[in-house]
Amino acid sequence: MASSVQLASAPSRDQLKQFYDRAEGAQELTREQVYALAAQFGIAKSIVGKVLAVGRMTDSPAIDVDKFLFLLLVMSCDSFPTVLSQLFSLFGQTLESARFHLFISYLAPDMDPDVTSQFLTDLQQQLGESSTINYAEAKQLPAIQAKMA
Repeated sequence: MASSVQLASAPSRDQLKQFYDRAEGAQELTREQVYALAAQFGIAKSIVGKVLAVGRMTDSPAIDVDKFLFLLLVMSCDSFPTVLSQLFSLFGQTLESARFHLFISYLAPDMDPDVTSQFLTDLQQQLGESSTINYAEAKQLPAIQAKMA
């Protein structure tokens, strides 16, 4: 399977957007629904399997759509700054602060060793009482700025 994952390309921004739009705000999908939607938009089965494994969702009866799509998004980005900008591009120009924090937490610990529990605590404190955040505001957070360098 590893060789087929290497041969399959990461999904494009258009494929991610199409998947997101078709999921129509669902919080969870079955594994079968995830594979079917991915296939509909040309996302390789091996890529879906890899994301499910990395996200520790292979044994879950229901797949968290946000987590799945965010991990797919990360696969298509070459740097944290790209991940950050594409996060807001895909999921909305303004996000609830708690949802933003949750997305960033999906990087820990396997995908980004810099996203530690201390990093997440610092990020939570920096988000403070703000209920929403946009890309420009996120870039100004000290924890995020450190990752943007």
